[in-house]
Amino acid sequence: MTHEVVRRLRRGVPGDAAPSDEQLLTAYRAGADPVALDALVRRHAPMVWGVCRRVAGPDAEDAFQAAFLVLVRRAAAIDRPHLLGNWLYGVASRTARKARAAAGRRRTRETDLAQTDPPAPAPGPWDDVLPLLDEELARLPERYRAALVLCDLQGKTRREAAELTGTPAGTIAARVARGRALLATRLARRGVGVPAAVVAALLARDAWARVPIRLLNAAVRAPGGSVPSRAAALSDRVVNAMLLTRLAATTGRFFGLAAGLALTVVVTTSVAGQPPADPPQPPAQPAAPPRPPAPGWREAFVLTHDHPVTSLACSATRLAAADAGGNLFLCDPLTGKNRVRKLKGAPPDTPNALRDYDQLAFTADEKKLFMIRQERSSVWFTLTDNGDEKAWGVGGGGTRFLDFSADTSLWLEGHGKVLVVRPNAYAPDALALERPADYLASARYDTDVLLAALAPDGARYAVATAGGRIHMPILRAGEIQEGTRPSNTVTLDNQKVTALRFSPDGAKLAAVGDSGFARVYEAKTGKELVTLKGHSGIVFCTAFSPDGTTLVTAGDDNVVRLWEAATGRLRAELKGHTDAVRAAEFAPSGRRLYTASPDKTVRAWAPPR
Repeated sequence: MTHEVVRRLRRGVPGDAAPSDEQLLTAYRAGADPVALDALVRRHAPMVWGVCRRVAGPDAEDAFQAAFLVLVRRAAAIDRPHLLGNWLYGVASRTARKARAAAGRRRTRETDLAQTDPPAPAPGPWDDVLPLLDEELARLPERYRAALVLCDLQGKTRREAAELTGTPAGTIAARVARGRALLATRLARRGVGVPAAVVAALLARDAWARVPIRLLNAAVRAPGGSVPSRAAALSDRVVNAMLLTRLAATTGRFFGLAAGLALTVVVTTSVAGQPPADPPQPPAQPAAPPRPPAPGWREAFVLTHDHPVTSLACSATRLAAADAGGNLFLCDPLTGKNRVRKLKGAPPDTPNALRDYDQLAFTADEKKLFMIRQERSSVWFTLTDNGDEKAWGVGGGGTRFLDFSADTSLWLEGHGKVLVVRPNAYAPDALALERPADYLASARYDTDVLLAALAPDGARYAVATAGGRIHMPILRAGEIQEGTRPSNTVTLDNQKVTALRFSPDGAKLAAVGDSGFARVYEAKTGKELVTLKGHSGIVFCTAFSPDGTTLVTAGDDNVVRLWEAATGRLRAELKGHTDAVRAAEFAPSGRRLYTASPDKTVRAWAPPR
């Protein structure tokens, strides 16, 4: 590897692919290459700085410099350089905790008030949670922590993380989801109720934290320059602790190996002189007859309404369908049986925009169903186990409600040119809904916000604005964003977007609209991956299957189309509706697809056997 390749990374000059962490670390190990160290520091500095700020607070600078000093001193001992980010996270977390503890001891000893640190600024809404979050993340099993560091703290896609670790992308996605759930559970045990979607947003908030230039330069000069005494002392303590940990592990392995060798000698002696027995051979099996080709998608059942059906939602045990008469029905999602009318129709003189429910969403525990009206100025919800009850939640003031997170713990609001992300602070057991005063994040755009969608993991959202633009920024909790970077903004040619939907892993975004517009983009970069050709007229809805391999689209040509999400290959066309298809949703199990139409029907489709 030449200096020129490393310098490309440092300057951002186009050229060959940027060298990997493993290549850079190898170059530094070989000859203390300062250019390789510079590239590593600049690549990982935002993550390390974010950890140190969250955990060490005012002593973050000492912790930051100590973390990279540990890298310099222990570079030769890193046994998995392709996971350097995960290793650095552990070092940064440890140095930050030691810096915080040392600062506490200093403050205890201080008696001269004139020499104490200046008062800290007022804490933000998440400041008390963030140190606990990092403590619990550092304690996670390594497979989950590594996936979260790569995807949430370093902003890599599931595919990029899979390539780095040699692990299937589906496994990475599962580990990320499981890791977030574990963090939410462990925080709850410590008295902090944070949903998994909020955990993802909090982890991602410092993915591109701005690091002071003087700190970057100091970290790069650490091998040959002067280091602040506190940072040097911190690095000494962390290195010593790492050496003790490794020594304890080596000692444990030695005694385990000794015991194993002793057992092997005993067993080998007892069977000495006997030839090894041949392994048993499985009995021959007759060749299986060829399986008949699997049939295509088929219609499982049809539900009929008295009014055009406007929206759908499906949980593990319930299918919900709302119609233009203001009615809401629940039924068994697999069979369509046990159907009950949950909400009765609105008075005949009610305007359609206040009668129709345009979007439905179950809470994770299925006890509530949230409903957004067609005009999107108010949110309603109902308790699923009670009778004909609903509660008006929030609205007014020019607010447009645009989307919920997968577990409804977050919602997106549009206020003209501003998008706001709020925690959904509903009362758990009552027909009451509060609008929280604090928001999680906001973004301002040049034109009005029309549509928005939140990724299932809560780490990214997409916004369609007037003028034919789609933005796909990272959700940075606690920050106000002025627009987005050009790299993840798509400009369309006079298409009107009607729906946005993320893939289950958040890596892809499907967008549909008028004139048969249907495309799939890479969420991180805005790169167009697939163009879906086949619809005519307006495409109203789209959704990914739970495993992310299949995409459904439907519109005013009355046809439901199923596509291979990775390639755009048409898999099936489902015909049966006699009017435009306005809603489409997969069951969480993937065993059913539901479509709804103004032809007053909900149709359930079963996949090939």
